[in-house]
Amino acid sequence: MPPVDDRDTFTPQQQWRADMVKRYPELFSAGVVSIPNGLIDFRAELGITPTEFVYLNHLFSFTDGGKPGKETRATFRIAELARRTGHREETVKRTLKRLEQKGLLQKIINPEPLLIPPFLMYSLEPLLLRIAEIEIEIEIEGEGGDKDE
Repeated sequence: MPPVDDRDTFTPQQQWRADMVKRYPELFSAGVVSIPNGLIDFRAELGITPTEFVYLNHLFSFTDGGKPGKETRATFRIAELARRTGHREETVKRTLKRLEQKGLLQKIINPEPLLIPPFLMYSLEPLLLRIAEIEIEIEIEGEGGDKDE
């Protein structure tokens, strides 16, 4: 029996990703981050600046998407986010605060402060819920437009 070709079960996007990993393994050695398409599609509707968009992308890279209950929890150090963005730590703190005020992030109080090093934890759940709300609003508007025609 010939070996099963995984390509038969891949979506076009998964196939493209697999091909890129094979072609450029050094670029993907640290892994790949998945972000919701809604973050890209609804940046304007979310009311986020380009800088806030970049921060949210980084926060998704700090999640542990493979573990149930942790896929929307970003755990990181301010210094690491500052290094990645090229911003000062004060700027990072202000930007995270703005995203909290916009209702897109929720700070999580560390449940075991003595066992876990001084990391910050943020839930991305409010962002994902807002994206879902926007998708529903757009769908309803689209349905309403069809009725008037």
